[in-house]
Parts: sequence; C-alpha cells; structure tokens
Amino acid sequence: MSYTVLALLLVVVGLFAGAVVLVRRLRRVRGVLEEFTAGNYTPRLPLSGSLVAAVNSLGDRLVELHDSQRSFVADASHQLRNPLVALRLRLENLEPHVLPEGLGKMESALREATRMSLILNALMTLARGEGRAHAVQPVDIAAVLEDRMASWRPIAAIAGVDLFIKPCTGLWANALPAAVDQILDVFIDNALRVSPVGSTIELFAESSLHQVRLFCRDEGPGMNPADAARACERYWRGTQRRDTDGAGLGLSIAAGLARASDGWLALNPAPGGGTDAVLVLRTAQSTVDDREV
Repeated sequence: MSYTVLALLLVVVGLFAGAVVLVRRLRRVRGVLEEFTAGNYTPRLPLSGSLVAAVNSLGDRLVELHDSQRSFVADASHQLRNPLVALRLRLENLEPHVLPEGLGKMESALREATRMSLILNALMTLARGEGRAHAVQPVDIAAVLEDRMASWRPIAAIAGVDLFIKPCTGLWANALPAAVDQILDVFIDNALRVSPVGSTIELFAESSLHQVRLFCRDEGPGMNPADAARACERYWRGTQRRDTDGAGLGLSIAAGLARASDGWLALNPAPGGGTDAVLVLRTAQSTVDDREV
C-alpha cells in the first residue's frame, strides 16, 4: 500500500471518528434542550465549547426566570391574602345592617371571598413547584359549573352575551381545591372578550371511563393554530386581537393549575366557528393515564 493511499485512509478514519464524536455531542445537546422544553431546567452539559456554554447559560437563565416568576406569584398571593380576610370580616360585620331582600347578594359576596382565598392558596401551592405532586380531591363538576354560571351570567348579560350550561350530574373529577373554579373563570373571561353581541357561550361537561372534559364554547372569531399552540405561554398575547387588556397570564396560570391537578388544557376549533376551551381531568375513581382529548 502506498503512502498516499495510507494517508487518505487515515484522513477518512479521522473524519469519521470526528463525525461520530460530533453527532454524540449534538445528541447530548439535543437531549438537554428537550429537557428544557419539557420544563426541566436542571440538566447541564459536562463538555466544552461555545455551543455547550450557550446551552448551559440558557439553562441558568431559564432557572432564574422561573424562580422569579414563582416568587412573584407567591409574593402577590401572600400580599392579597390579608386584604381578602379583612374584606370578608367587613362583609360579615355588615350582615346585621342588611335588609332581608339583600341577604342573598351578601351571601354570594361572602362565597366569592371564600373562593378567592382558595384560589390564592392554589396559586401559592403552584409557586412552591409545579413539578411536584399536589393533593387533589374529588370535585363535583356540575356544582362548579352552576356556581360559575351564576357569578358570570350578570356580566355576560351586560356584554349582550347569553351564558348557559347543559345539565350534567354525577360527574366527579380530581383537582386541586378551587382549581376548576379558576380555570373556568379564565375560560369564560377570555370567551367574553371575543364574543360578539347576541352570541352564546356554552358550558358543558362530558365523561369517559377515565376522564372528565369541561368545555367552554364561544362563537367568537376562533384562533389560528399558531395562536392556539402558544396561548398558554406566560405573557404571550394573541396575534389576532391586540385591542384587549390583560397581561397574558390567565391561560398560563390555568394550565399550571390543570397540570398540578394531573390534567391539561386544550384549545380547539369549535363546531361552526369559535373556540372550544377544554379542561381535561381524571375522574375521581381513575388511576389510568388516558391522554386523548
């Protein structure tokens, strides 16, 4: 074998070995980035190079942002708790001075104050770590739907939108306390923002062997696939409507509450137009991981 052929073989072997090493490094980089995408920001690459340094720096920044957001939620929830307690006490002290015909409205206000306290507790639970196991409990879905409809129907009437629910009984799902209430509030609030006058928002629930699915169906303009895919990201605003207020946190918090309840959200096109906002939870008796919407 000539020296030229031997040299060429050595070059080919060297290039092949280098390519194998590069592919392995890129696979490790891809694995870490996939962990970041899944919400796990702890993995780091024990390698050298500018690409590795950039990936590790990205992980550090994601941890910093995530911790900052969790701290904000925890601090805001804690600071709101005392004013809520004071509000409830003032409402209770007003009871002797309220006329009989106003007692129903006062009791409704007290229930809302109690519900807000439960919501703050749920937010503080999320702030302690979304990835941890949380204590869920059986929730009467029909009762929650009735309660949220009663609270939102006057607001919907002012906006010229009809809000109604399909009757459903005997549906129980596992969730954090007050999580379903808050998620439905986010769904209804978003639906009202896009619903034209004279349209309808429909709340209903369906069940299968292992799942309960709660729907909030509006008759608005709907969402394009790109918006639907990103709607639950923190601080993200839709591309189709820029004329609404809000910080872009509602669906993100709702998605966190759903995950903490071992469920998830979906935003799908509604039949005939509009959007189906869907909350999927396990039934109270289910221990099976069934992820079909």
